[in-house]
Amino acid sequence: MLDFLGTIATVALTIFIISTLLAFLDVSRQTKIVMAALLGLWVGIATAGSAAGWAALTKPFPIMGLFVVVPLAAAIAATAWPRARAAMLGLPLPLVGMNVGRVFACCSCWLRPRDGCPVHSLIRPAGATSSAASWRCR
Repeated sequence: MLDFLGTIATVALTIFIISTLLAFLDVSRQTKIVMAALLGLWVGIATAGSAAGWAALTKPFPIMGLFVVVPLAAAIAATAWPRARAAMLGLPLPLVGMNVGRVFACCSCWLRPRDGCPVHSLIRPAGATSSAASWRCR
């Protein structure tokens, strides 16, 4: 149940950030609609892929890397056009603060109890043994 709520919260935060950034971009309405559709498709594929377990696949290459590389490649490609570059540079700087939700999510995942960590072994779940085989970092 918590995984489902985490997925909903992550997608909601991502859609909120995307829609806010699109609202402030100085581009035409048609461009905003196309960008919203493409970014929504990317969010949907990333969410569905993660829910299906694709994020854990490493053969023939880490599939999770696609979810990181595609937006970065799109942003790099967009800088080739002067109007797209001017639109991205025209975003207000305080919008960077919207990433605090993503930073909080990364920190909370990093701080959750994990098996075998000396620091996290103080917060063992009930019934966990102290053997190295059952109490290991992931």
